[in-house]
Amino acid sequence: MPAKSKISDAEWLVMKIIWEKPSATARQIIEAVVPDTGWNPKTVKTLLNRLMTKKMIGFTNQGRSYHYFPIAAKSQCIEEELRGLLDKADYGSNTNIIVALIRSSRLSSEEIVDIKKELSMKLSSKEMKKSEETKDFDICL
Repeated sequence: MPAKSKISDAEWLVMKIIWEKPSATARQIIEAVVPDTGWNPKTVKTLLNRLMTKKMIGFTNQGRSYHYFPIAAKSQCIEEELRGLLDKADYGSNTNIIVALIRSSRLSSEEIVDIKKELSMKLSSKEMKKSEETKDFDICL
């Protein structure tokens, strides 16, 4: 996420649409958002302008319409939000919040396998780093 830009809940709604449909027009975004929110179309355009100012989205001009595309990756934005939550919650340990997320989520078997892979990779990289630190220590002896 560019320069740790915080995005509001309203901006998240707009970003979700742009991630789902890169090159969406302002009209398409408005049509997707307004029925659920009741917002004025000008509100949506204001949100688009804010997201452009934050360098979260960009646009191309095609004839008389603007087509918006994401600059910030969805995964980056989610990670940034989670880091902010961890900082705010100050649980003392990331374990507590990760366990709470797992317990409160409906996870498919595929998602569980993906989580296991991520944890295994994290553990492997920590073990390799520890091994390298030990090797450096052995050289000093």
